[in-house]
This record gives sequence, structure tokens and C-alpha cells, in this order.
Amino acid sequence: AQAHGFLSAGGEQLTQLAGLLRPLVLESWLRSVRGGVDPTDVLDGRGLRGADLERYRDAHPIAALMPLIDKLLVQDAARAGLIVTVADQFGRVLSVHGHPEQVAAVAEIGVREGDDLSERRVGTNAVGLVVRTGRATWIHGPEHFLHRMHQITGAAAPVHEPDGRLVGVLMIAGGMRVAKPEILALVKAAATAAEMDLVLRAMRAGRSVPAPPPDGTDRTEA
Repeated sequence: AQAHGFLSAGGEQLTQLAGLLRPLVLESWLRSVRGGVDPTDVLDGRGLRGADLERYRDAHPIAALMPLIDKLLVQDAARAGLIVTVADQFGRVLSVHGHPEQVAAVAEIGVREGDDLSERRVGTNAVGLVVRTGRATWIHGPEHFLHRMHQITGAAAPVHEPDGRLVGVLMIAGGMRVAKPEILALVKAAATAAEMDLVLRAMRAGRSVPAPPPDGTDRTEA
């Protein structure tokens, strides 16, 4: 609450944010301010909808991975009352999975199929940060830049093509219980499995697959 107070005041008050926010979140908030994102932004009708969204989603490389994602992530998350969001490499939401009540609830705050969750559009959020950094991360409640997103916590991880390019983002969203290491580990494991599936598909298609980085870097943000 104190950090959002300084954010609302703007100007020199923004210097007071240091120490109140995690460095990852602070940097994202400041980028959001510079980008002109309004923290009181209300939900609008912008985004891909209807047949346009269906055509885009069906043609996206993530479409071939959905049976695996459903098996490894969606089914268990739905039984636990959580939401699974699948986004593209730009932060565009391709699909939202879970019980209809939860899906409707997150739609009211802007996590809807076809919506843009990039940082430049809605400020600090888990999907947007993964798109920007290429690293798994979680954003809890009021760490979100937009006020309307303060009721959810998201843990998200990137899915990369065999050549290292980002192809999509997986996110588990829900209440405070999502802000746990095991939830982030779960979504990271599903993303890794999806990446391995892409590698196997590339090998079957006869495409060369680059070797993994020798240092075994864990692409996770604190």
C-alpha cells in the first residue's frame, strides 16, 4: 500500500520505492511508469476475439503442445481451483483453463483469451516479465502494476524453441497459495517438458537442434 501511494504521487516520490519492492518488481514498475501505463487502467475490449483469435491460436506452434500441457499442468491445476494461462511469445493470451467460475473471475481483471499481457500494455505481471526477461518468475497480488490485478498471484515460465527463441509462456494463477516455490517449480517443469517435445518434433522433422548451454543456467528470476 505504501509503495502504491508513492507511485500515485509520482515525481520525486518514486525514489521512495527502493527498498519497498523486490528489485525485479521495482525495475518493472519504473519501466511501466516511463511507458505511460496507468495503474488505474480499466478493462477495455481490445484484443483478438472470435474467429481471428481461433485462427491465430490454431496456427501457433503452442497448439501442438496443448495435449501435453493439459496432461502435465491443466488437469491438476483445475482440480486445485487454479487457473492455467497459455500465452504467445509477445504476451498475447491464447487460452485460459480452469473451472468456469475461476475463468470468469480472472477475465474480469483482464486475463482473457486474446488479451495482451505484455509489460508495455498492462505493466508488471508474471507473463509480461517472462516475455521481457525470458526467465521464470512470479508476481504476487499488489506487486502487479495495475490495481485491477491485485487479487491474483501468477507464477509463469517460458517455453523456448530448440534454437532458443521464446515461443510461449505458461502461467498458473490464483490466490496467495500460488506464491510458493513448488508452484513455480511445477510450471517450470511443464515448460521444460514442452521444450523437450519441441526438440523431439524438430529431430523427427530432420531439423538440426542446437546443443544446450554448457553452464546449465537456471533461467529463473527471484
